[in-house]
Amino acid sequence: MKRIYQSFEGADLAIVAVDMGEDRDKVAAYMAQGGYPFQALLDSDKSVARSYRVTSIPVSVFVDKEGRIAYRKLGTMMEDEMRSVVESLLRMKLIGKR
Repeated sequence: MKRIYQSFEGADLAIVAVDMGEDRDKVAAYMAQGGYPFQALLDSDKSVARSYRVTSIPVSVFVDKEGRIAYRKLGTMMEDEMRSVVESLLRMKLIGKR
């Protein structure tokens, strides 16, 4: 995800990691140690998970400009697949500049 973030920096695209169980200090340490340039959301009450129908992890959810699910993948998502999805959503103008 770090390379995807760096590749599309400036494309008006938000990448957010969502954690559903770890405490703030563990998540902050993990993000810092990995050098992740995007933010992590602590979803301790699982409200975000419920909103986006996350029932198991890992899952990748791509949300459009209106907050609707534009693409969803259950399981591990490889970088080339993630890049392809982002490029496709940008072409369709579902994400990116309004």
